[in-house]
Amino acid sequence: MSITAVLLVPALGALGLALTKPSDAKACRAAAFFVSLAAFALSVPLAFRFDPSVAGLQFLEERDWIPALGIRYIVGLDGISLFLFLLTAFLCPLAILGAFGSIDRREREFYACMLLLESGLLGTFAAADLFLFYVVW
Repeated sequence: MSITAVLLVPALGALGLALTKPSDAKACRAAAFFVSLAAFALSVPLAFRFDPSVAGLQFLEERDWIPALGIRYIVGLDGISLFLFLLTAFLCPLAILGAFGSIDRREREFYACMLLLESGLLGTFAAADLFLFYVVW
């Protein structure tokens, strides 16, 4: 699975939660948990495909983003960022699960922000372009 897919899953989940009606808090909690769990499930194969004998970034994805300014979308993982990427993807479902009993108002907004935070955190560990790092930070 690609890094971009792992980054987009929580971001799209946050957008989906933000666009729903806040009527059912239980459904928002469950959706946020399962979206963050899906992001973790998508990130696990990266650990098995990672080759520690290769120096530099792996799973590199490059695309033109704003060509007029020379800004590109470049994501990749090295040995340290892979560990932090996987740790973030693992801890976010646990953090969402831990918040189940604590949040009693505006739950939809809270869980949408948690998913957006997860996407941003994952993006900071995968960004290989300074402008992209700034945007996701």
